Amino acid sequence: MIKWIFLSSIFLLFHPFSGWSQTWNYHIRTGDKTNNVCWSLNPEPDSGYVAVSENTQKGIFHKVLCDDSLITRMWKFTNVGKNTSYCVERKGDSFFLKGILNGKEIEKVIKKKGLDWYQFHGICIGEFVRSGLKKKKFLSFRPDNLKLYTLVGEGKERCKIEVNGRAVNAVKIRVHLAGLWSKIWKAEYWFRETDGLFLRYEAVNGFPGTPKTVYKLIEPEVLTVK
Repeated sequence: MIKWIFLSSIFLLFHPFSGWSQTWNYHIRTGDKTNNVCWSLNPEPDSGYVAVSENTQKGIFHKVLCDDSLITRMWKFTNVGKNTSYCVERKGDSFFLKGILNGKEIEKVIKKKGLDWYQFHGICIGEFVRSGLKKKKFLSFRPDNLKLYTLVGEGKERCKIEVNGRAVNAVKIRVHLAGLWSKIWKAEYWFRETDGLFLRYEAVNGFPGTPKTVYKLIEPEVLTVK
């Protein structure tokens, strides 16, 4: 229940780079263990956007297909070290799961009504930052066991944080499990106030005593023609 993997990416307000591919690099630290991850966002004509996370050091890869409202429609996940590679696709209120999880074949359907699916959190929460909403409930899968949870994003606290040696105006969002589980796990995300660029993430992804995990932007976005 407690261990969780959260991803971060970004999508800019009013989609000003819809004709461009975008790339960001982030540094991850958990205690004394560090690695880097690369995110990219690519427009798909007439179908929305594709967001990709590549952590080659750990052999963990995500590919998420979103619609024009940045709601997840399909998610592909691979963890080489865990012998895991699967795909989840949503059709209406049904989630179709198929592939290999921890070395075992899986194929099943999960039904869940009423909430948007946000699997690539930085993209979707960035959109929430730019909305007029004060709170947002959404669905998200835990990658290591494919359990589906309801999460809540709220807060929108304006602040300043240091990014690559300079102060940046930011908006901080708190995300936690819904209902009675709300005290069990929580995370904090920081987004650039001007356009919603994901800047930083902090959470304890484990039992009490587990070191905090921190993601932070280490390079500015890179734009290339799509």
